[in-house]
Amino acid sequence: MKTICFFVLSLLGLVLQGFSQFSDDFSDGNFTANPVWIGDNDKFIVEAGILRLNDNAAGQSYLATTNSMALNTQWDFWVRIAFSPSNGNHPRIYLISDQQNLRGALNGYFLQVGRDGTDNKRLFLMRQTGTTTVQVMAGSQNLAAASNNIMRIRVTRNAAGLWTVWADERGGNLFLMQGQVTDITHTATSWFGVVCNYTSGNSKNFFFDDFRVGAIEQDTQAPGVDRIEVVSSNQLNVHFTEVVELNSAQNIANYTVSRGIGSPLTATRNTSRPNMVNLFFAQPLEINVNYELQIRNIQDQSGNIMGSFAGNFVNYVPTRFDITFNEIMANPVPAIGLPGVEYIELHNTTNFRINMEGWIFQHGTTRRTLPLAIIEPRGYLVLTTEGGLAGMRAFTPNVVGVPGLTATALTNSGATLSLIAPGEQLISFVEYSDRWYRNPTKTNGGWSLEKIDPLNLCGGEENWIASTSSLGGTPGSVNSVNANNPDNVRPSLIRMGFINPTTVRLFFSESMSEASLLALRNATNTGLGNISEVIPAIPLFAVADLVLATPLEIRRIYEVTLPETLTDCAGNLIENRRGRVAIPDSAEQMDVVINEVLFNPPTGGARYVELFNRSNKVIDLRNHILSSKDTIMGWLTSVQDLSAESFLFFPGEYLVVSSNTQAVRATFPTSGPRASFLNIGTMPSMTNSGGIVVFANKALRELDAFSFREKMHFPLLTSYRGVALERINPNLPTQQTSNWHSAAQSVGFGTPGLVNSQFKPETAVAQGEITIEPQVFSPDHDGYNDLLLIGYKFDQSGFIATVRIFDRQGRLIRNLVRAELLA
Repeated sequence: MKTICFFVLSLLGLVLQGFSQFSDDFSDGNFTANPVWIGDNDKFIVEAGILRLNDNAAGQSYLATTNSMALNTQWDFWVRIAFSPSNGNHPRIYLISDQQNLRGALNGYFLQVGRDGTDNKRLFLMRQTGTTTVQVMAGSQNLAAASNNIMRIRVTRNAAGLWTVWADERGGNLFLMQGQVTDITHTATSWFGVVCNYTSGNSKNFFFDDFRVGAIEQDTQAPGVDRIEVVSSNQLNVHFTEVVELNSAQNIANYTVSRGIGSPLTATRNTSRPNMVNLFFAQPLEINVNYELQIRNIQDQSGNIMGSFAGNFVNYVPTRFDITFNEIMANPVPAIGLPGVEYIELHNTTNFRINMEGWIFQHGTTRRTLPLAIIEPRGYLVLTTEGGLAGMRAFTPNVVGVPGLTATALTNSGATLSLIAPGEQLISFVEYSDRWYRNPTKTNGGWSLEKIDPLNLCGGEENWIASTSSLGGTPGSVNSVNANNPDNVRPSLIRMGFINPTTVRLFFSESMSEASLLALRNATNTGLGNISEVIPAIPLFAVADLVLATPLEIRRIYEVTLPETLTDCAGNLIENRRGRVAIPDSAEQMDVVINEVLFNPPTGGARYVELFNRSNKVIDLRNHILSSKDTIMGWLTSVQDLSAESFLFFPGEYLVVSSNTQAVRATFPTSGPRASFLNIGTMPSMTNSGGIVVFANKALRELDAFSFREKMHFPLLTSYRGVALERINPNLPTQQTSNWHSAAQSVGFGTPGLVNSQFKPETAVAQGEITIEPQVFSPDHDGYNDLLLIGYKFDQSGFIATVRIFDRQGRLIRNLVRAELLA
């Protein structure tokens, strides 16, 4: 009978203990249910799943919830205090209390975080009997000395009354023991709760979360090795899966490295990260060589001993393009099959496992530091936002959330991306554009840009295209467009720019080899004299500044020839290596004229304006604009800078300005060289039937202006779409209607970057003469003798002219002028 009674009582005790356990992470958004907290309810709120004090004045506020566990118990909770604690500002966590009112007399124990004194920002276990409090234990660490303190705390008490206090000062689960003490004074409880003591300045600066009270969880799991981190050629950090016991962790005999390195000189457990041990070796590790680290006899704080471990590591030193950008999802909405979040895929081109923790991902000018990010040999790693991490994990396990990366970090139209290793070492770069999709439908969203050939390390537009995957992208795996596409195109010097009399700028057609650019410092016979310094533009290396030993001379055009050994990023030798540079002059009216306009583009084409430098000056277009004009108010509209960089416009040169020069070149395949084209953001306002275009300086002084309309075209054309208006003679007035004509059909109705098909030079006329050029003309718009120029020069006024046009048979075709008074 006694045995049966004992069994029932024991079972009843287990049932009571089970019901007394509780946990609350406030994920339900309240503290009034599951469990119910009572006290100063009006002084607390739940904010983003965290319990927060929310008062407006100094005071003492508390909340309590029922709990009957006092022995063989474990208490866990998370605390943040946004101040350094003192006697007047500190939290108390009541582990045991026989009263619900935690502000009054009671019997129990509480844990206090900090008090007055610079060395008292630690945990204090206090016993309270009635209104008297006694310190039972002081913690070993000053955990709360900062202005913002986050910690996770664990307290256990066994059946004999032995209290053990643990804490992780980073708020994680790497607990270090703060102290132990036996106190069996109070063994019964009814309540658990928190008390906040505060001045008005800290009335909102207490935060609590992740409360759990229950049976002691026994640790029977031995520690393991999470990863091996190479810090330097003489130093390793071993990251264990939990806090390791100090003596075994710091025993150098427990560690051995292969290839004759042996045991370390020292082994030191990290103070702030007690799951990490720093190993320092006398013999340095070789670069990019595989080693094996053997570990044995390491214990955790519960005495569990890990088995023997052997792991490989490499003293990896990063070099350019070890990691490359391989896929870019800049415009994820509307989603095709992937989560509607932005991402960047990286590719490891090496045979090493690389930890990218601490590397910098830069988009535009914004820099984000990567967290722990392991990328396997020849593998892939996806970077996304922290909010998009869960969704992306459904498609690839090789994904990390980048702290601070916003949901719209990647500009849809394009941006420059860089990957930078510690020490500001540039590893990879790309300057993507929405033109790279090569598909207007996919440009609208939901499709990623994929690299075609991952071994074409620095290829630009020619090596990227929209994904063909049914999901819209291939994050974490081989690209859907993967193919052999090597870079065999030789680079060219496009143009040169002026920075100051001792600095000129080189503009190349693609990314160049950094080493070959720096070698220009030793170049001779370039036409510029000695070069003192070379400054490549990072990260793309498509631009470089040359600092000259001797300043440029005024009004002298320098013919420059670069060394033939200059190469692009892929090693291709330079093709066009000649350029010109000069100190630019100021442009005056009619120095640069509007020479050709396409305002009604063909399907797939783009509007353009061609400028012609008719002066003997070198003019820097960086100081000029293209615009339209409000003819009523007289001010310029749709103002667009021609260039943010120095763009030298030499005498006799043509320049085609468009918002899509690629489309212009595709429409007019006989157009001029690449240097004759300039992309701008938007074109001046114009319609298919006409408009006004103005060339002006940055001070908005008009240097040339052209008001054009459809009626200026050749009247016999059946359609004006895709037909440019050409200036006949750049020396005649811009607004003279007879100085413009439709471009000839024989040249495709446009000559962007070339001499106009309708160009007619001025004919020298002697005194008293009348000239006709050509003698026979054929206005059939075939590009040959379409126009007739009549010139005259008399020494006095008063002459009257009549002009008749006849065909070859002498038949009158037209009376052009009848008895008109000449100038």
